[in-house]
Amino acid sequence: MRSLVWASLVMLPDVNTTIWKVAKRIAMNVEVRRVCAQTRLAALVRKNLQQAKYSKEKVAAVVIARYVRRFLARNFVSKIVNALRQDEEYKRRTNCGTVLQAAWRRYFWRSHFLLHQERRIADQRDLIAATRAKHREERDRKYRSIVLRDVVRLDSTIAVVNISLHDDNLLLGEYSIQLSVYVPSTKETFNFNIDECSLRECIEKAVSSEGRLSWNEMLKEDVLRELLNRLMLRVVRGRPIFVFCKRDIAEKGLLIDKRVVRAAGELFILSTFRSPHEFVFCTYQSSNRVQLRTKLSVAKLREWINETIHNPDNEQSHVDDVSFLDPRKQTELIEWLAKRVVLRRDPHGEVMQLRMQFEAEAERVLGLVTKVQGQWRRLKSLRAAKEKATEQYEKIFVRESNAFAYRNIRTDERQWEKPKLLGNNELCDPIDEWRREESVDPSTGQRQVYYANYATGKP
Repeated sequence: MRSLVWASLVMLPDVNTTIWKVAKRIAMNVEVRRVCAQTRLAALVRKNLQQAKYSKEKVAAVVIARYVRRFLARNFVSKIVNALRQDEEYKRRTNCGTVLQAAWRRYFWRSHFLLHQERRIADQRDLIAATRAKHREERDRKYRSIVLRDVVRLDSTIAVVNISLHDDNLLLGEYSIQLSVYVPSTKETFNFNIDECSLRECIEKAVSSEGRLSWNEMLKEDVLRELLNRLMLRVVRGRPIFVFCKRDIAEKGLLIDKRVVRAAGELFILSTFRSPHEFVFCTYQSSNRVQLRTKLSVAKLREWINETIHNPDNEQSHVDDVSFLDPRKQTELIEWLAKRVVLRRDPHGEVMQLRMQFEAEAERVLGLVTKVQGQWRRLKSLRAAKEKATEQYEKIFVRESNAFAYRNIRTDERQWEKPKLLGNNELCDPIDEWRREESVDPSTGQRQVYYANYATGKP
């Protein structure tokens, strides 16, 4: 309809003339604007070119003028400086000579002093090195002769014991033992020299040897520790003095009690000795002639009884009237101590042990603590192993068997059974996603890349 109307209207002469006039006017306006735009663009380009050319020429003129002024000023200044230099040349030459001579003398004597100081320091270092080497050799010679080192405690006095082997006459094969006791509290050292006969008698009696021991057997650590039991402590005016007893250990105190006790289905003879500083308990088994020994210091006994008195749950709280100094109470004290002497077999072997009740209780508590610590470390290590197994393994779905399997992420090994390290824990189900995997062909050694979905089992 619209096309019909336009076709009919355009064919009219007046309308056709008017439309052509308007079209010509529009075309003329468009052409005028295009010509004006071209003129303006040409003017702007000429303007920019002229400005760039003018700026370049201006900068060049300024640079030339600056270098000319610099050259003229430098010539002027050089003339003034040459004039001043000619006037002061002699004075400067004299000053330079004086300064050079002083610097040379200073360098010469300083180099001599430094050389002398280096020589003196080198001599001191050589002397110190020689002294240290000598002391090191003496210390090594001394330490090489040490066969046992231990720390002992007698009546709350701590001492460091060193047992050294000395060859008195190497050609005759005569040896001796030197026992050194160092007391840190007083910084004193007590030395005891034991000849071979005395040493052999002490050790063979302590270990109940049936025959003559060799030096290799006597120098064993457990055998030499028997010598530590022969150390005796005497306190004189507050000063601790150590004495080595070469006689039988039972002679250190007075025999105050002797009885027969039964332990582990066998009979033992329990002997109690008392000295001013300690109680000694010895047991003798006639069937195999084995002798056991333990001791209890007076200070430890006081502490033990005080703990028993202040313990309301202890049934033996009536021992508060036991006196150490009253001889009339000695029988009651002996009975109280005899009930608390523990004779038992070693839990880790068949050897008999002689302990006091508090020592046995401390060993029992220590065993329980060690067991708890072991269980805790076992639990901790098991948790760590489970965490590592959880990080190392993952579940995959096998479509052929319609069941889950376990895959090692590092080695790509697969198994049907759950890893034992997981215990009762179970791995999470695999995520439904495609992952890029690599495999190595064992025959060719080439790497193959593939994509797998372990949730659905699709390769």
